[in-house]
Amino acid sequence: MSNLKKLLLWLLVSSLLGAAGLTLGMKVIIPGPSSKAALLLNSGERIALDHNLAPNDGLIVIVSSLNGNIDDSSGRQAINKLITRLKALRMSDKDLPLFTLIESAHDSLSLDSETLISGRKTHALVIAQSRSPIFRSSREFSAIPATLLEWHQEHPEFKYGYLSHATGESEVLSMIARDLDRSLIYTTPITLLILIWAFRSIIAALIPLIIAAISLISSLGLSAIVSHYIGEISATASQLVVLLVLAIGVDYSLFFITRAREEMAIKNNLLEAIHITRKTTGVAIFWSGLIVSISLVGLLLMNDTVLNSMAIVSIISVLTTLTSCLYALPPLLALFPSSLKIQPQLARKDSGRSLTEWSLRKPIISATILLSVLLFFSYFMLQINLGNTMTPDTLPQSLQSMRTYKTLEQEFPDKAGGDISLILYGRNLQNLEDSGEISLALEQIRSVGLRGPIKTEVSEDFQVERFKLLTNGNGNDLATKEIVRTLTDQTLPNIFEPLNIEAHLGGVIPYTLSEAQKYLSRMPIVFATVLGLSFIFLLIAFRSIIIPIKAIVLNMLSTSASFGILVLVFQYFPQSILYTEVIESFVPPLLFTILFGLSMDYHVFMLSRISEEFHKTRDSRASVRIGIRQTSRTITSAALIMMSVFLVAATLKLPVMRQLGIGLAVAVLIDATLIRTILLPATMLLLGQANWYLPKWLRFLPRVSF
Repeated sequence: MSNLKKLLLWLLVSSLLGAAGLTLGMKVIIPGPSSKAALLLNSGERIALDHNLAPNDGLIVIVSSLNGNIDDSSGRQAINKLITRLKALRMSDKDLPLFTLIESAHDSLSLDSETLISGRKTHALVIAQSRSPIFRSSREFSAIPATLLEWHQEHPEFKYGYLSHATGESEVLSMIARDLDRSLIYTTPITLLILIWAFRSIIAALIPLIIAAISLISSLGLSAIVSHYIGEISATASQLVVLLVLAIGVDYSLFFITRAREEMAIKNNLLEAIHITRKTTGVAIFWSGLIVSISLVGLLLMNDTVLNSMAIVSIISVLTTLTSCLYALPPLLALFPSSLKIQPQLARKDSGRSLTEWSLRKPIISATILLSVLLFFSYFMLQINLGNTMTPDTLPQSLQSMRTYKTLEQEFPDKAGGDISLILYGRNLQNLEDSGEISLALEQIRSVGLRGPIKTEVSEDFQVERFKLLTNGNGNDLATKEIVRTLTDQTLPNIFEPLNIEAHLGGVIPYTLSEAQKYLSRMPIVFATVLGLSFIFLLIAFRSIIIPIKAIVLNMLSTSASFGILVLVFQYFPQSILYTEVIESFVPPLLFTILFGLSMDYHVFMLSRISEEFHKTRDSRASVRIGIRQTSRTITSAALIMMSVFLVAATLKLPVMRQLGIGLAVAVLIDATLIRTILLPATMLLLGQANWYLPKWLRFLPRVSF
């Protein structure tokens, strides 16, 4: 097949995948306790769902008057019209009102109507309880923003804000989409400038961007298709796909083109240069992409709905990009031979060589100093505090829902707080309610540090009862964690077991704590699996038992140091705009698998060149010098591109993306500079020919040529 036909086939397949994904749309969710899959993991929520008592979404509207007094006749009239509009909303699939109950300060049937107007008479609450389960409310609540806007246009003398799970989630999704567009606007020109600096050629610089752009189209298309078959994927997955495709697509193309240009300069034959590059750097790229994919497979061991979806779409994006690089890049270079021309007069000295020379002259000293620095930062990893960053304290205050929540805290503090559901299950609930036992139990539960219940629901058979309670904290503070532990370990068993009642906790706060504990308990399994699989593949790739062990140790050092810096940035300085108090629970396993895979790229690329030279000359020192000299500028350029992509992600508004962006950028910086220029050359020199030691009983392994 001719080069042009190969490229046309690649473009056709990518376009079809992109068009299919665009047509279907990507089904996404915000990570949290509201999805049905997450609810089913909670034993209490499973019981409630079995008895048709799913947690329902609710709507809070805060109305204030520009004149200062919301409790006058005009305020009451405006609120009544608002309630009329809300009552007119219908379910999408049933001819039933969306809301079962709407309460306001002017509702004489409300038991606590006086609490629905602020003490200064400046703000009034309208609280609506819906029929919609929380995991379906996004569709049911879609008309609410327009309904409230229409009301406001009729009553411009009033201000309003609103809160619900569905509308808040919709705001976050819109913010993620805007951030995604903004990240591409910034990363594309930055990447192009770095590539022009690396290649000294606009044509050569454009080719990696073309590979990355087409790979991104097909990756997002495939991810959208998959989301309709494996279930909704995390909203942050689309941003992760963009980061991975841009970073990997451009880096792999950079590695391939650089080697092809070197071979072209030696052979002065286009086809032979591309052929040699395929057999050497092409194989290294194949192993690098495979190791990144294998690392991401480790996420599936977390048995988590969010990470499972992120792992699958990330693996899809890596393999799609790898396929594009290996299939489309060679014919693309053959069609544009000018991209492989080098302009010697513009060449510069390789970056990082002075540090490398020093590490080769003083290997023990350089290794000791760098190890001390990395271990110092790694220490802070032990202080990591996992939690939930999707809270009103950490989400951007530019979101309407977050501003409304702040108003709720100020004007109606009894209605604001962390969400805890108490779910009771038993056949004698009715009798216990009649005898007052449940009321007494609730008093004891409130004494632990809870408020409420602000809402009570009962199943039709009266075997399940749900009470919505509030805490003063958001689940990330020690006091709230202690409340949940006390309830789970002592209070609930002591109160309800003698009554033959099953008592369970649900809601946002227990979910946050259980997720953090789950991730902590499963991370060792993920780490061990990823390290084990990477060792096997590196063993086969380099036919050395020392190389994979050393590569894993060095990557663990850079990864743990980047974790420590992440903790310092987000946990240690409350005055910082990046301060979040906690690291999002799923960030460490996600960050580890991505970091480990990406950092292996540089090791495989550099070690493949060192391996080539060593097997030619059998001279360890010379092979290290030549391998590093030949790869130094390329790896520096690749690292700059990756860092620019990840640092743009660190400017996004979603806290979890900031944590991922900074964690990835720091790890790439450490790995591509300190590890690559100092620690790797020093250890290669100290071990000498032992680097390539392979026991006799492993010599059956297949040979992979570089």
